[in-house]
Amino acid sequence: IQDNSFGQSEPTRPEPQVFPNPAKDIVKLTHVASNSEVALYDLRGTLLQSFTDYKSIDLSEFSSGVYVLQVSTQDGERRNLKIMKL
Repeated sequence: IQDNSFGQSEPTRPEPQVFPNPAKDIVKLTHVASNSEVALYDLRGTLLQSFTDYKSIDLSEFSSGVYVLQVSTQDGERRNLKIMKL
């Protein structure tokens, strides 16, 4: 039996990214699947806002500090992205 799969792996999706970080008002998300849910939390875990249009997120109504953007996909994957709001 020959195994020709050596060195090959399933292609991986790029990780979600947020920029600029730190940010004053607007952040942008990249590499987020279209069926994902995106929510903003404070560091105590309190849900502040959920987003349906998450390509560009306005943080201007929030005070300076550190926040967590949670990206949840339909298949159950979750990624937490820390954001520093200036």
